[in-house]
Amino acid sequence: YSKFFGNTLGIDIDKAAVEFSLDNYKSKSLDFSCTPIEELNSPDNYFDVITCSHIYEHVPDADKLMDEIYRLLKPGGVCYFAAGNRFKIIEGHYKLPFLSFFPKKLSNFYLRATGKGKKYYENHLSLRNLKKLVNRFEIIDYTIETIKHPKKYYATDLIKENSYKQKIYIFLTKYFYFSTPTFLWILKKN
Repeated sequence: YSKFFGNTLGIDIDKAAVEFSLDNYKSKSLDFSCTPIEELNSPDNYFDVITCSHIYEHVPDADKLMDEIYRLLKPGGVCYFAAGNRFKIIEGHYKLPFLSFFPKKLSNFYLRATGKGKKYYENHLSLRNLKKLVNRFEIIDYTIETIKHPKKYYATDLIKENSYKQKIYIFLTKYFYFSTPTFLWILKKN
């Protein structure tokens, strides 16, 4: 982003990641902060672009996260929002089938039984609840477009063009969109 914007700020709550970034990515227009977005001390309508990629399921309150993104964006500003789906077959953090489908107690038991963890902290939402979460924004959906054209959207690490996997994903996403593993949306503040 710092190559294209006058000022860029990267935030994360992982202190080691922020320190690594500060040590390895130096630029006059780039800064990093170890701050949750809810505590970011920026004025209203400050940012043109915000990226929120697979974050909402990790925060204590996804509604507060989106309130803050809305507050910080300028009118006409956009948020790249990549959101994991509760109803995806394989849960991405632990690579276990149906993990996010279950109630928390059962998910915790499942993690312990498979030796993959002790507690399932992530809070994935369904498509319907994700749309409620971002209801103040205009949603510009790039999910199917990215699956159809992974090279154009730099997604060939996830899906190869003209592969059987791509054909299956296009079919499934077209007819069973609610079960798409990740939704790729641009959220525009009007």
